[in-house]
Amino acid sequence: MDRNDVDWRGYWVATTTPFKKDGSLDEAALREGMRSYPSMGITGVLVNGTSGEWFSQTDAERRLVAEIAVDELRGNIPVVIGCTTFTAANTGALAQHATKIGADGVMSTPPPYCVPAPREVIRYFQDLSEFVDMPIMVYNWARGTNVEIKYDTSVELAKIKHVCLLYTSAAADE
Repeated sequence: MDRNDVDWRGYWVATTTPFKKDGSLDEAALREGMRSYPSMGITGVLVNGTSGEWFSQTDAERRLVAEIAVDELRGNIPVVIGCTTFTAANTGALAQHATKIGADGVMSTPPPYCVPAPREVIRYFQDLSEFVDMPIMVYNWARGTNVEIKYDTSVELAKIKHVCLLYTSAAADE
């Protein structure tokens, strides 16, 4: 599956990650939540994004959340795994795991905190694309990364082998 096979449409949920009072992952609640989405008309899910609190999880926890989501939803609705980290190599390792478990795609913002320049954002996604043979959703999360992906950068990102550019408005269907 590559970006040319993507037909991601409709209502997507950026899922939250449920935790127990002791701070550990609440696997039962996560599974229950995942199972509920198809009956609600949800057409795709994104796990380990901002709402999923990727930044407060270890890589092992992020892998487990991804495994649960794919296990519960495989074949029903697409599952895209958030893999954002501070380096393309670490993001790539999480993306390779997502590929191995059967996710439908991966997502990343530009690296947070370091405020990369447009050429560095492009290089990050070029490097990330070398790690996987699946669609990469670029998340323009300016509030969290302090980087706004502008038009010219988007044009360059669209040239990268696995990067998908998605329309999010009803105008895209016209």
